[in-house]
Amino acid sequence: MGLLLPDICAWCGTREKKGSYGVELSFRVAPRVKRTWNLSLPICDPCRDFVYEKVDAERKTNILTGVISAVIALLIVVFFLEYKSFLVTVGVTWLITFLITAIVMSVTGLTRKIEDRMTGPRPEGYASKSSDPCTMVGPEHLSFHHEEYHRQFANRNPSHVKW
Repeated sequence: MGLLLPDICAWCGTREKKGSYGVELSFRVAPRVKRTWNLSLPICDPCRDFVYEKVDAERKTNILTGVISAVIALLIVVFFLEYKSFLVTVGVTWLITFLITAIVMSVTGLTRKIEDRMTGPRPEGYASKSSDPCTMVGPEHLSFHHEEYHRQFANRNPSHVKW
């Protein structure tokens, strides 16, 4: 790909890089076509520690959503539905409940609140709401959450940035 990366942390945009961290970003070009980039971005020590905590919190929140959905689905099946095909009914009900629970948790902001409680305070300057420092805004374009890093990245790689 040949990207020229600034020598400051991609997450906070202020501290000098102490290492690199791998990020996988994707952009859906068409319903069944996805463009994926694997980037090794510069990161400082405080942001690296926070990103590890954030990734772990995101994983635990997904597990929590699945468990809550499974319990609700099992209760729905036990109390309201017939037992003709118990496993199929539980499976289908769980999928529907999982989608509803995930949507409700994300719309109400409960997912972010749970993750923030698991991770603690963000390092100074940390600009992302997730563990990724940027998003793909096109099949070949990136948008970094920290303005200073985005500006420096855009100066070095103008063909990979949309303003």
